[in-house]
Amino acid sequence: MEKVAMTADYVASTDYLKVLISRLRAKIERPGGPRYIATERGLGYRFARPQDLAALGED
Repeated sequence: MEKVAMTADYVASTDYLKVLISRLRAKIERPGGPRYIATERGLGYRFARPQDLAALGED
């Protein structure tokens, strides 16, 4: 039972983080403009300069 509750809490917290990052992106990034938040699969998110993202192929 405890494992199920922990899993539900984990999923809820990751969804909360996705929504938070999405709202933050909407405030600081404009369509067609530079991106400032990079998604690191398996790690999370990080702020990056647009030229750093372009070098990684994330533009």
